[in-house]
Amino acid sequence: MKSRELIEVLKILLTKYNYTVAYGPFKGMKFNPNSTWSKYDLITQTLGVYEKHILEKLIYFSKKSNLHFIDIGAADGYFAIGAAFSNIFKKVYAFDRSGISLKNININININGCRDKVIVKGEANYET
Repeated sequence: MKSRELIEVLKILLTKYNYTVAYGPFKGMKFNPNSTWSKYDLITQTLGVYEKHILEKLIYFSKKSNLHFIDIGAADGYFAIGAAFSNIFKKVYAFDRSGISLKNININININGCRDKVIVKGEANYET
């Protein structure tokens, strides 16, 4: 698709679903409109198929043990918050070095009411 067509698809989805995941395991999770890395990612995020191969692995591993999920390089927190919001994992640790990402993760945590399930940290290293 050309970028003009992608923008039209994005507008339709955002109007219909208002920055909320419409399908899949993260259904009902909300997005802060200003916190995504790429506006085009909102299309697949809204449809619940963003990086589907990763989502499938998260679900697979959660069936073995759903106690903890560690997301290193959490960006805007799509997977970290989605895993907590949907109860795929009981406790989530989201790491990112970017101050903007940390701010956006915290906004998205608050929007989705999962402050008690997600711990946000800066750089992932031996001590953290």
